[in-house]
Amino acid sequence: MLVRELEIAFWLAVVVACLPFFWLRRRSIAGALGEAAALLCRRLGATFIKIGQIVSTRPDLFPPEFLAPLVELQDRVPAFDSADAVRAIEEEFGRPVADVFSEFSLRPIASASVAQVHRAVLREARGALPAGGVVAVKIRRPGIVRRAYLDEAILRGGARLASIVPTLGLISPVESVNHFCEAVNLQLDFRIEARNNHRFRENFAGDSHVVFPALVEDLSSDRVLTMEFVEGVKDDEVERLGCDRPVLARKGIDVICRMIYHHGFVHADLHPGNILYLAGNRIALLDLGLVATLDDDSRDVIARLNFYILTGRGPELARMIFDESPVKDVRDYSRYERDVTDFVSRIHGRPLAEIEITALIGELFNLLRRHRIHAAADFTVVNIAMMVAEGLGRKLDPTLDLSVEALPYIQSALGAGAAALKA
Repeated sequence: MLVRELEIAFWLAVVVACLPFFWLRRRSIAGALGEAAALLCRRLGATFIKIGQIVSTRPDLFPPEFLAPLVELQDRVPAFDSADAVRAIEEEFGRPVADVFSEFSLRPIASASVAQVHRAVLREARGALPAGGVVAVKIRRPGIVRRAYLDEAILRGGARLASIVPTLGLISPVESVNHFCEAVNLQLDFRIEARNNHRFRENFAGDSHVVFPALVEDLSSDRVLTMEFVEGVKDDEVERLGCDRPVLARKGIDVICRMIYHHGFVHADLHPGNILYLAGNRIALLDLGLVATLDDDSRDVIARLNFYILTGRGPELARMIFDESPVKDVRDYSRYERDVTDFVSRIHGRPLAEIEITALIGELFNLLRRHRIHAAADFTVVNIAMMVAEGLGRKLDPTLDLSVEALPYIQSALGAGAAALKA
């Protein structure tokens, strides 16, 4: 453990030494710090790369200049030895790989911070998949659990020291590190991803336009996950499959809004790499290890917040955000309320086609940081999902208006309360 601690301390010192050079190039201390953080994550390996990716989804905590280099962190890391992948499968299932798969590609098709994926062909029928069915075998990196727990202990110790610094109080170093480490740990046990898969499939049962890869139950465990291989394309290739771009765009919004406002079970790692498009205007969602669960109260709060934005109720929006925020240090509430009201007034009454939800959410997060308000985690996850939805939707259909598409779901979530709020 001491070696790892010394390694982290050494690279932190290197990063600090490089800050002046980053600053001279970027002319932005936030950007320089973001570059330094990204450099540190890459150097310290898989656990820190994953933490960096999770940090990049928290615009409520950090400014965009800091987050931009972290968003660019590549999920791909060097593949581990295929012999280790084969060994993990054989140890988990007690028989040679050749007895399970008629084909098993030793070259991984994807290599990420937590696991890598190999293409294989089933030797015999298993569950809903026939003999000869093509599967993706996701295998956890050797030693990553031990390394993650060690890194977590070091990070928690650093967070306790950082919490002494008064200016870091709003970021809540201890609570934030706990959140980031918990998110990493959830993705280390593939049984959690399997349970999430089942729940998503149940939530969207009967909807043939939404695809979650079918699991091979008896070839899945905490470190190996075997699932249907999904052949799909990215958004720039959908015409090749004969797909209708506007239909796909609206279906994507529908899927995300149903997760948020109807199911309360949201894919919390949504990005273009986890979304594939299939023939027949179908959308496949992958990598289900990280989710956000919203209870009825959380869904109601989120629906009300969005309703207040869309209907121009600034003071009500300011009060609800303030009341729901876990950490806040507002120095002048009247000024904060005026800024929120001004933010809402600039939206209300404008044609919906002129409103860009992504830009608005970014502006709102900047406003909250300026007034030292730390948004609730659920609010952040939901808005990141909506930002992804709008970004992909407008790439597929530039005329898409997310406000128009989302409002019926918000009103449905509020139920009878929507009419009362309009009054």
